[in-house]
Amino acid sequence: MSLATESETTSSEQETAKEEITSRRKYLIGPFVFLHTLTLTLYNTSINLYYPYHVGRELFPNESVTKEKSSLCQSRTNSSSTNEQIVQSVVAEYSVYAAISMGFPCLISNILLGSMSDRYGRKQLLIIPTLGLLVAQIIVVVFMYVSVDLYYFLLPSIILAGFGDIFAVFQISLSYISDITEASKKRTFGIALLELSGDIGVLLGQIIAGYLIQSLGYTLTVLFTCIVKSANLINIVLLPSSVPSTKSQWSCKVVIRSLKESFQFYYSIEFSGSRWKYNLCLIIFIIGNMTVIGRDNVETLYIISPPFCFTPVLVGWFNATKAVMQLIIPMILIRVFLKFWSNEFITVFGAISGLSYFVVETLARSTLTLFLAPVFGFGLVLGFVIIRAIVSVETPGNKQGALYGGLAAIQTIFAFFGSM
Repeated sequence: MSLATESETTSSEQETAKEEITSRRKYLIGPFVFLHTLTLTLYNTSINLYYPYHVGRELFPNESVTKEKSSLCQSRTNSSSTNEQIVQSVVAEYSVYAAISMGFPCLISNILLGSMSDRYGRKQLLIIPTLGLLVAQIIVVVFMYVSVDLYYFLLPSIILAGFGDIFAVFQISLSYISDITEASKKRTFGIALLELSGDIGVLLGQIIAGYLIQSLGYTLTVLFTCIVKSANLINIVLLPSSVPSTKSQWSCKVVIRSLKESFQFYYSIEFSGSRWKYNLCLIIFIIGNMTVIGRDNVETLYIISPPFCFTPVLVGWFNATKAVMQLIIPMILIRVFLKFWSNEFITVFGAISGLSYFVVETLARSTLTLFLAPVFGFGLVLGFVIIRAIVSVETPGNKQGALYGGLAAIQTIFAFFGSM
């Protein structure tokens, strides 16, 4: 193919992509993220509650929970305190191995997927994490049904991580938002709306998870998530492409280039004028992820044990309260915040609010106080949205995927480190 013909082909592809972006089907990215976070929340809530139930049933068959809707506290006799600590210890040890085994494959996949989405298109790459979650859910259904040893559950966890997990979904979706919005406060608002779509999925998942487990049990609840997740493949088919896919072949050279592109913003001479901004935002991003995302496994064990003794339904309502106060309300109010406050002030405010959440949760000794903690910490995740928006505005359009790929990789490292 001559250079002239190749140039004409590229130009034609760009025009096609531009026409597709004007289609209202581009807004399907919101429902896609909603359904993904909904099914992932149902899946994670089910397995996080299943682990202590399964371990307790295996270690203490004469004393363990006979009904899946019971709390860990209701599952023991007079020796409850010692037995609960043993169950917590076993599950916590498993969580360490899970974090270690998931970290590396999730890191590599996220580095590659972000940069590859710049080259091969956002729409095509969204299929990978979607199939990863679906396969993991199917394997978990089988494992729960036959009641295998706890450590067999590392397999679906590694598969989920190897396909990018939630980090890949968000980095590719955020790149898609960057493609269809202007580099201004409109982009910040677009990112917030995307976050809101995911947050609503988390909220709904947290509310109904406990009731599904109580009504159907763990196995059928995860099976239900498989069915819902399958429907999300339709969203991907209908979603218009935002960038044209290149004709370049997959090779080791492409992989190495993807790795370099994902981190070029923090060291490359090309970004020397704004490199300090990237690195400062990176430090804030790392600290936030290590403290916020890694808490979930420990927090679940914390609230199902004395003095709280939450049942699956109550766990769902507590997590739903967190979702409303820390995810949905801030995303709704962010347009008001942007009107009166600078990006930097919003980030500082979110950090102070998040600190108050951890303090109140640490000092809580009653259910009421525990439920008040998310109210004090409603700005916990504001910093994530603002940091992403700041670095996105600084980045050229053809490098958005690489940017979010690098951020997702860093988020993966410190999220799993925090969890471990």
